[in-house]
Amino acid sequence: MKNDAILIDTQVLIWYYEGNKKLSLTHRKRIEDINNNIFISTASIWEIYVKVSIGKLDLLEDLEDFLIEFNFNKIELKFTHFNQLLRLPHHHKDPFDRLIISTAIAENYPIITYDDTFSNYAELTLL
Repeated sequence: MKNDAILIDTQVLIWYYEGNKKLSLTHRKRIEDINNNIFISTASIWEIYVKVSIGKLDLLEDLEDFLIEFNFNKIELKFTHFNQLLRLPHHHKDPFDRLIISTAIAENYPIITYDDTFSNYAELTLL
């Protein structure tokens, strides 16, 4: 039975997708542990497609199939996430990351990230 929910940020999703060695073995094992529910915010999907559209990222044509194949769960943005965003201090300026942080806090999910700015949010649990 899956019981541990973990949110991963956009960079972690991209690194996992690419098989990038920057993703630590510990984090890779957490993502691949069948006892964990791995969540992706729709903000990450939106961010990926924005980066593709402006030429900062190559198209991940099979992203949807990849998410399904690896049993990643998609979190649709909700008003609770936006309400949390209104209360979020402005440590981070990136709007996608702010939505991801707000989602993690609102859902009470720990997050895997390599963005040091996330550590400025005391209510966020980093893995």
